[in-house]
Amino acid sequence: LHMSAEEYSRGHVEGAENAPLAELDKNPHMLGDKSAVLILYCRSGFKSRIAANILAGAGFRKIYTIPGIDQYDYGEYR
Repeated sequence: LHMSAEEYSRGHVEGAENAPLAELDKNPHMLGDKSAVLILYCRSGFKSRIAANILAGAGFRKIYTIPGIDQYDYGEYR
């Protein structure tokens, strides 16, 4: 998951789905299956932590966050 359309357009991990934080806040169930494994990331890590809290409050349990994607070398993602 990616946290903003602007960040997504600048580069993203292959296969990542875009889920802007504002939309996720309005409808956390847009992601569907609560038993799915979700790996959240954003540029700095701040928005992904907020998203994790929103999703946990909506009943999702397999939520993982990657520290800010720009802080570490995760290989080519742009």
